[in-house]
Amino acid sequence: MKRTCSLIFIVILCTVLASSFVHHHIALVASRPIKDSSLIIPIGGNTWSKPIQPRSRVISNTGIVNWTDASTQFDTYFRVSTPGKLHLKISAKTEGRSSLRVIINNVPRDITVDGNVFRLYSIGTWEIKDTGYVKITLKGLSKTSNIFADVSHYEIGGTVITSRVNYVLNNEGNFFYWGRRGPSVHLSYPFYSEIKAKWFYNEITVPEGEDKLGSYFMANGFGEGYFGIQVNSPTERRVLFSVWSPYNTDDPKSIPEDQRIIMLKKGEGVYTGEFGNEGSGGAEFLAL
Repeated sequence: MKRTCSLIFIVILCTVLASSFVHHHIALVASRPIKDSSLIIPIGGNTWSKPIQPRSRVISNTGIVNWTDASTQFDTYFRVSTPGKLHLKISAKTEGRSSLRVIINNVPRDITVDGNVFRLYSIGTWEIKDTGYVKITLKGLSKTSNIFADVSHYEIGGTVITSRVNYVLNNEGNFFYWGRRGPSVHLSYPFYSEIKAKWFYNEITVPEGEDKLGSYFMANGFGEGYFGIQVNSPTERRVLFSVWSPYNTDDPKSIPEDQRIIMLKKGEGVYTGEFGNEGSGGAEFLAL
């Protein structure tokens, strides 16, 4: 029997799985107790580039790569539980010689990277005066080759790491992908087995100015799909509805005919199509 779906603003289901929210949008951030004198902050799971370049490949799971543009900068985040001194090193290499600038709390430090083999460069020490997130900003000042540098990780030490530090530790379970997508908060509803629900309903109110670029707000999430609104650009918002096929594949073209998501009906201006690369299924959206 074919799976079916329809884009409507109240999602109607024969069997509601409201307590099973989609795992595809949960960002996993590790909380690490401190035993060592230093910690490794991987670039691949904790760093974002700006200006935003959706199709660029300047950040990979191995770190910063293909960094040629001086206008591109990189922000790396981790969270500390105690204030104090922060000692910082960077693991980098380049084909020629590059001058880089690292900024924390508006205090800059400059270093020179020389050599095409990864090595640790000591950047300096900062005083972190409060708990919370620390942002490391990396900029390129000058270079003698095509790229500024490949960067794999930061190494942090000092009294700020004497208690718990939060960041994405490694790529186990594809954590880098989910970590860089950003944190998520999911609400669930416990259902007693005797409740025979046929539909459920939610409303979302986003405070003015809090619709950050790239944000997704789920109105209705269930075990096989989701429905919500997304900020796609400074001027575009989308209403999204997607359903996963039960067939396990990242290639929608390989889904057997009897397990594909079939559209029943859509409204004017609604795009319908397929998605892949995180499972596969049917996707619909309305651009606003």
